[in-house]
Amino acid sequence: MKDKYDVIIIGCGMGGLGSGIMLQTENSDLKTIIFEQHNIPGGYVTGFKRKGYYFDGGAEGITSVGENGLVKKALTELGIDYEFIPIEPLDVYYFDDKKFNFYLDKEKLIKEVKRVFPKHLDGFKEFLAECDRIFQEISSGNKIPEYDNLCYLDLIGKFVPNDYIKDVFNLFCLWYGAKPSEMPGVFGAMVTRSVMNGGVYYPKGGMQEFSNMLRDTYTSRGGEVVFSTMAKKILIEDNKVIGVELENGKRIKCDWLISNADIKRTILEYSGEKYFPKEYVDFIKNLKLTPSGFMLHLGVEMDLSNYPSHFQIGKDYAILEKTSKGQFKLSKLAVRIPANIDPDLKNGDNYSIVAFMFAPYDWKDYWLAGPEKDRGIKYKEYKEQVADEVISIIEKVILGLREKIAVKELATPLTFERYLQVTEGAWFGSHKFQKLPDSETPIDNLLLVGASVRGSGAPSALNHGFTVGDELAKKIS
Repeated sequence: MKDKYDVIIIGCGMGGLGSGIMLQTENSDLKTIIFEQHNIPGGYVTGFKRKGYYFDGGAEGITSVGENGLVKKALTELGIDYEFIPIEPLDVYYFDDKKFNFYLDKEKLIKEVKRVFPKHLDGFKEFLAECDRIFQEISSGNKIPEYDNLCYLDLIGKFVPNDYIKDVFNLFCLWYGAKPSEMPGVFGAMVTRSVMNGGVYYPKGGMQEFSNMLRDTYTSRGGEVVFSTMAKKILIEDNKVIGVELENGKRIKCDWLISNADIKRTILEYSGEKYFPKEYVDFIKNLKLTPSGFMLHLGVEMDLSNYPSHFQIGKDYAILEKTSKGQFKLSKLAVRIPANIDPDLKNGDNYSIVAFMFAPYDWKDYWLAGPEKDRGIKYKEYKEQVADEVISIIEKVILGLREKIAVKELATPLTFERYLQVTEGAWFGSHKFQKLPDSETPIDNLLLVGASVRGSGAPSALNHGFTVGDELAKKIS
């Protein structure tokens, strides 16, 4: 580790890795370093093993990496080749007495709607056609004023007044941590068209392997990464960033600093309010964050090859409305079996399961940990109770699961807050549908990158990293 770098990057998530790769690609003589408080790269695009079982720790699919995807094009231009496996069907929905396959293949999806919801077939076709029209109009630079005040679920309901189909397509709202009333209809239509044409993919080897590849690309081009090291303070003099102070007290100087860390912590804690105009501090304080949730990891000694890789149990398209009001009820559950996308992720003949859903950060006095976040006996006992309830729901689809469990770990919003150092364990950074901060800050040479600035999604954060890195490389040169 040197005493001075051209660029210091805080956070080895998608935004930080994207920035670093672009900087080192465009100018291999640059001296750049990433400080990451965790012991692995990736942020929410991560994974881990327990007793030989692999689990994804956050993201469970990536868009924009298909043939014409923006991330795919950027990776190709950077000389990065990586295998992505298409997820099809995107999700399988187990409702009360129905099973619905959400295919991205348009013909298969229409046949599935005809099979399960025949009365709504014509309206559904009209909905897809309207999404295509909206996409073409917006892509051509045109506006669609008749939809200015229409949310996405109301757009669906205009053509398909069916709560089950609304629940299926509410998936796109969940991707952004947005309540149905918050996602604009035009935006939702654009996402629908983009996803159905571009696909959703799973990185070969799992999410952690993809992040490891990005780290290795960065370091192979001259960048440095230091793990398990917190940059606890951003040093500022005369309204200009001059370096960081690490948790061990060591100070490292720099000409530029890019923060891929949580935006509220970056501005209010690591830098300090006193360095920023009051209106900027108030803006950061008032930024709305996306919700958090729980995630249950199960290693099971049974063959799960006949189940979908991605499925959901239950119907509740108002789940984020309830979460935002501090309510928590296991009315809906998302389940993932990564080895059914990539068989190499099996543990011998056994499989891992990841089950998750949104939940309030402060539920039951912070999950019985109290305001001091004491992860003592009450907290642990309550985690066991929630895990037991989740397992009972999964057993509606996977019979006999409980007796075959070899590994069981439940993450709560407090877990995500602790391990990822994100305010309130927010899953997707800043809420997409609000005014978001610029990459540049009132402090000279202090830049922001990632989901805190561009809103949710690994592709968005990674692309933003590429953009910021490219712009900074040009400034430095």
